[in-house]
Amino acid sequence: MYAERVSLGEMEKRLPPQFVRCHKSYIINITYVDSIVGSLIYMADGTQIVAGRKYLADVRKELLAFAQK
Repeated sequence: MYAERVSLGEMEKRLPPQFVRCHKSYIINITYVDSIVGSLIYMADGTQIVAGRKYLADVRKELLAFAQK
């Protein structure tokens, strides 16, 4: 395990493109998204994450782009 003290915004810049910010406190790996219903993101392991209004459009766009690959 590695510990590093950087902001989530800085971490987002360092991660590969399949990682998307979905909330002010969360970054998700788009490859593990099962579905999006309203503002709820359902992950492959059953986790439900509420997407922030500010980030929801970007998450949908990235999921669509990933699905088309």
